[in-house]
Amino acid sequence: MFRFRLAVAALCAITISQTALAQQVPPSRTDPGAVGRASVKPESREPAQDQSDIESSAQRSNNALTGVTVGAVHVAGAPDIDQAEFARAITPFVGKTFAGDDTQKLLSAISDVARNHGYIFATSSIPPQTLTAGVLTVIVSEGRIDRIRLEGQQRTEVAKLLNGLVGRPAREEQLDRALMMATDLPGIGIGKVRYSVEDGQGVLIVPVSYDRVRGWASVDNRGSEALGPIRAQVGVEAASLLAADDRVTLQGIVTPAEPDELTVLYGRYAYLLPDASTELALSTTYSRTNSGGRWESYDPRGNSIGFNASITKTLERGRRESLWASADFNYVKVNQSWNGTPSQRDRVASLGISLNGYTPLAGGRLRAGVGIRQGLNILGATRQGDPLASRDGAGSHYAILQAWTNWVGTIAGPVSARFAVTSQLSSDPLLAIDQITIGGPWFGRGYDFSERAGDEGALASAEIRTDLLDKDDGLLRWAQLYTFADAGVVRDLRDNYGTGDLYSAGAGARFKLANDLRVEVEAAFPINEPRYDAGDKSPRLSATVGIGF
Repeated sequence: MFRFRLAVAALCAITISQTALAQQVPPSRTDPGAVGRASVKPESREPAQDQSDIESSAQRSNNALTGVTVGAVHVAGAPDIDQAEFARAITPFVGKTFAGDDTQKLLSAISDVARNHGYIFATSSIPPQTLTAGVLTVIVSEGRIDRIRLEGQQRTEVAKLLNGLVGRPAREEQLDRALMMATDLPGIGIGKVRYSVEDGQGVLIVPVSYDRVRGWASVDNRGSEALGPIRAQVGVEAASLLAADDRVTLQGIVTPAEPDELTVLYGRYAYLLPDASTELALSTTYSRTNSGGRWESYDPRGNSIGFNASITKTLERGRRESLWASADFNYVKVNQSWNGTPSQRDRVASLGISLNGYTPLAGGRLRAGVGIRQGLNILGATRQGDPLASRDGAGSHYAILQAWTNWVGTIAGPVSARFAVTSQLSSDPLLAIDQITIGGPWFGRGYDFSERAGDEGALASAEIRTDLLDKDDGLLRWAQLYTFADAGVVRDLRDNYGTGDLYSAGAGARFKLANDLRVEVEAAFPINEPRYDAGDKSPRLSATVGIGF
């Protein structure tokens, strides 16, 4: 039915006006604003959360009690821990004549009690003593941090952030938060953290790396017939450009085989406030399209420019769990014409608030987010009934509820999985740029970009992965095979043109080569409907080659 409507629209194109013709094209497929939004690499407030690691203090070997019968154990040096907890750990050793590694086991059991209370560097020791009535005294050192030593890059912003740990025992939650917030600093990386006792002082040893500039580039064939399909993109991120705690991101996307079809430019400036937990950011996106393929003879041209201002607050930060709250203002202008006749003029202003974070679940990591966006009738925003709106009856006055979640984890051995769901509800009909869509590399991989679009919808995907190789040398460093299935359904609040459901499944492979070169190949099969560009259910074959630098 969907393809039949498109065919009718094409046959009628000779006799209808250019504006009416434009209304027969699924708006989100050619909308430069929607294309730009889908093309830009999304910003993440979740840096590589496992890039820092903490090496717990090992309990020193000790066999001093060999041949000694211990009648009772007194634990000293941990005033915040109930003695009853130590008693449970000590019970197996009371009344026992020690042999072999029994001394080591006793000290480890006592240290583990302290570590379970968050004293990650806790150790236990037996001071010189004479057992009176068989009572043994064990001293617990909670792992007090007296000094911090940075290895590698001597970054003052890292030292300042970690100085709050000095002068007290290291609690895992506090240490974890400080280290992860250090990784959030622009350009900063943290290696494996160690703890050492030197001249009677506890020293926290923190390896620090600093990459002021990093970049990435890729080429793929994931574009549509009208805008691609070959796409090339390059991005760069620079730290400490105007201030020590800022970050600038620039990204560009073009269709090299057909340079006139698509250009997307993106820029973002972010500044981390001195509390290291609040980020202010400004960003802009510019898109220009001149759709080819079957629409080339109608010369559909469009451009879009968007501005965004946001504030993001870290509420919780750690390797296991993190939570962020964000608020932003967004404004987008979209213009499009067919054969020089204006066919679309959208103006959208909105305010949004959101929460997102991650937590352990079922041996993996669950990420989730929820957000509310309110459209505003300001700054010349498109009103309902505007003849140049991308969709009849839609405007900038609306309320949207969005929610998403994904889980990534190991199933068994080299087999892992990723499950994802995203959804949207709306109070009013939406302009093309705000609709939820099916088709493209995330949901509906067997279909081309935005084959279905609606005001509301739910999308889901499941991917099973098997790692074949993972090593640090040679040409081929890492290899993974995967299979996937996805599905989605979208609907409009006023009409159902371009809505419906799509299902697809497929398989692919990912490789990482030397010099951070990455390759992905995929075959995705449409299931319930033919692909828009192909006109049949032939598989969508795609490949991506990317490199980081």
